[in-house]
Amino acid sequence: MSLYKKNIKLIDVTSKNIELIYDFLSRCKYSLKTFRYFATRRVEDVIILHKATAVLSYDNIIVGYAHLDRDPECLWLGICIADDYIGRGFGNLLMKEILLKNKPEEKITLTVDKNNNSAINLYKKHGFVPIETTEKIIKMQLAK
Repeated sequence: MSLYKKNIKLIDVTSKNIELIYDFLSRCKYSLKTFRYFATRRVEDVIILHKATAVLSYDNIIVGYAHLDRDPECLWLGICIADDYIGRGFGNLLMKEILLKNKPEEKITLTVDKNNNSAINLYKKHGFVPIETTEKIIKMQLAK
């Protein structure tokens, strides 16, 4: 693991420590307006389908969440930072770590709200390119 500070750690989430996701979600109000993954899904139902699920802990507080969700055609990336921790570099760090959990030959896709400029910039920084745009959403894919 290539985390920068000793008080930051990436924790892999399984069904045995699923409460870490609920802990994270309790810190999100604003963030969940753009990260709607759990708005229509139960945590217990989807975690078993994920290739990777992780949370980022800072000073023993869960500040970030990421997953690679399996699909027949690709992996879907989801990433979210808790409200009070946005803009501190945690998204960049979490993105680096979750991408390390993927094989280079697998396509990674994501969707992002068209007006979420900070997320779009983060994704572009890590090699994602737009492949489809609608009125509200941009679909991006990790360039090979």
